[in-house]
Amino acid sequence: MQARSFVLKSESIRELIIRAIQNLPVANDQVFEIVIRIFKPKRSNPQNNLYWVRLDEISEQAWFGTRQFDADTIHEFVKRKFLPEVTAKGVEKWRWLPDGGRVLRMSTTDLDTKEFSEYFIQVEAFAADLGVMMSDSRFYK
Repeated sequence: MQARSFVLKSESIRELIIRAIQNLPVANDQVFEIVIRIFKPKRSNPQNNLYWVRLDEISEQAWFGTRQFDADTIHEFVKRKFLPEVTAKGVEKWRWLPDGGRVLRMSTTDLDTKEFSEYFIQVEAFAADLGVMMSDSRFYK
């Protein structure tokens, strides 16, 4: 059975959810998980588009010592630097290895719109500190 997700925002959707639960088979070999939580939308496409514009601007204008880096490398760098330690959904930033090392686990797609906005503000401040001239964000809605 394929996973289903509902956003409860009307009585008709409530009835649909109730019917979906009532129609689940109850058998010893199949167990279902039902999760109820406050809905927080993921980051928006316009947010993501502008984010990549900023990464391109950083990669084109900023120097780190004697080097410049592509947008994908800048993306990886700012994720490590500015992502929160844990998201509102409980996703942890790091996966810890047996030797004490760590690997970045979290992605920007794990952020809801509020978290992504806070992250994005830090990325823009970082760009400004590097002297990056940023384009007008009104054109990237």
